[in-house]
Amino acid sequence: MDFNKLVGTIPPELGKLTQLTGWLSLEGNELTGTIPQSFAGFTSATWIYLNQNSLTGSAEFLCDALRPVEGYGFTNENSTSPLLELWVDREEVHCTCCNCCPFNGN
Repeated sequence: MDFNKLVGTIPPELGKLTQLTGWLSLEGNELTGTIPQSFAGFTSATWIYLNQNSLTGSAEFLCDALRPVEGYGFTNENSTSPLLELWVDREEVHCTCCNCCPFNGN
C-alpha cells in the first residue's frame, strides 16, 4: 500500500491483522494523525514502514517489540518479537528506539 496516494488517518482496525507476517508498508502516502495503539498487535510482522507521511504523536509503544539487529542500534535486546525495522519520520513522530528512521532535524 506504499506510494498509493492514501489520504486520512490509519484505521485502528488494521492492527487486528495480528497474523500479518513479513512487512506492512504505508510509506509515501498522505496519511495524518497518530499511529494506532492497535499496531502493537503486529506480533508476527517483520518490517513496518510508516515514513513519508504526515503522522504525529509517538511510536514508543512499538519500540518494545523491536528485535535487535547488529548495526541498527535497537535498545530492546530481550525482545522475542520478529519486528526488525520500524520506519517513521522522527521529526514528526516521537520514537527513540533505534537509529534507522530518516531524521532531518538538528
